Amino acid sequence: MTFVTSLGDMAFVWFVVAGLLLCKKEYRFYGGIVIIAIMCAYLVGELGLKNIIGRDRPFLADPTLATQLIALPESFSFPSGHTGSSFAAATALCFLPMRHAWCKAIPLAGAACVAFSRLYLGVHYPT
Repeated sequence: MTFVTSLGDMAFVWFVVAGLLLCKKEYRFYGGIVIIAIMCAYLVGELGLKNIIGRDRPFLADPTLATQLIALPESFSFPSGHTGSSFAAATALCFLPMRHAWCKAIPLAGAACVAFSRLYLGVHYPT
């Protein structure tokens, strides 16, 4: 889970995917859309809602949930930046023209894994 959650750190994996899309002229538009989606998720979630809602992290309410596996975040808990950027990027990738529609489930499954890793590591509530 630490590896999965690290993929969502600063939207790393999603920026890599966007960078790969930007390298090919026919997919450049979609790479830009992925970057815009990540930026919007950051602006709304991290700079907006997180500071308005101000929900403490689970390990602050119950110290037994604190883990040594990752550095414990100091910001508020809701909404999850990892989850927000992951689903924003995955949703943008669903607009990418693909030969097989089932391939669109791959980025969504990746985003779901990142979201679950945040719950597993005790840095977010399920809600």
